[in-house]
Amino acid sequence: MQKLNLPIFQFRFKKDVKNRACIFDSIRKKWLVFSPEEWVRQNLIRFMVDFLNYPKEIIQIESGLKVNQNQRRSDVLVFKNSKAIVLIECKAPNVSITENTLSQALNYNQVYKAKYIVLSNGIIHKVFYVLNGSINQLKKLPNFEDL
Repeated sequence: MQKLNLPIFQFRFKKDVKNRACIFDSIRKKWLVFSPEEWVRQNLIRFMVDFLNYPKEIIQIESGLKVNQNQRRSDVLVFKNSKAIVLIECKAPNVSITENTLSQALNYNQVYKAKYIVLSNGIIHKVFYVLNGSINQLKKLPNFEDL
């Protein structure tokens, strides 16, 4: 497991019947095949819950959506008052956060209309505030109370 630019958290791991490494997802309450992208997603969610006070109940993982007639899945969505407020796109640590990553998230956000977009590969985290078509980069993701 690669060290990420996040605090160190404890996770539950096991091997499945096919001898693949699995990590327990405390949001979906199920075991998932461990991958570098999943490692980033699980750590980022724990950071949001443990350090930024995001309630687990408002976090949704891998929501399906249609973009330009194509079926896609957003990595993480956070809701407030039943409305998507944060859209998160996770990449593996060895994948760069580029303009293409932002374009992907902005395409997804045409559906969700979240005010915040987070792009993370676990090493680099970029946070954007979206308002009336304007995109401004922030220094960090706000605490839940400040959304």
